[in-house]
Amino acid sequence: MPGAKLRFTLAASLTALTLATVGVGTAHADQPRMYSARNDLQQAIGALQAAQDDKGGHRVDAINLAQQAIDQVNLGIEFAGGPPDGFFVPPLPPMGPAMDNANAWLQMAVGELQAAEDNKGGHRETALNLAQQAIDQTNVGIQVGGPN
Repeated sequence: MPGAKLRFTLAASLTALTLATVGVGTAHADQPRMYSARNDLQQAIGALQAAQDDKGGHRVDAINLAQQAIDQVNLGIEFAGGPPDGFFVPPLPPMGPAMDNANAWLQMAVGELQAAEDNKGGHRETALNLAQQAIDQTNVGIQVGGPN
């Protein structure tokens, strides 16, 4: 009888450990979307910084909004218990003038944020709104100063 109790206790412990491990894995299931969105936002900032002129201040506004979106993505990853770094498959870089490239990267970031599951304490939605505002500023900058 003591051997049966020991086997039961061992089996129950292994089952609990397995279920706990599975729960941890599924909690981070959509984190690659957040990591990818962060990368897209970083690429957008690089493209905005490469633009030839100030675009009436809209380029700088777009950079600031994209950086705020990155901060919110990081907070969302942290809120969801994800590690600060993670794997994602980077997309092919957009080709063309800097402001158009920035717009493309921002659009990809919006897509990733929309595809991410859960709101991560409101940070995903805030990042999404900031990225969309950065797109608006980029588009106005293109109208004011062109796509380069």
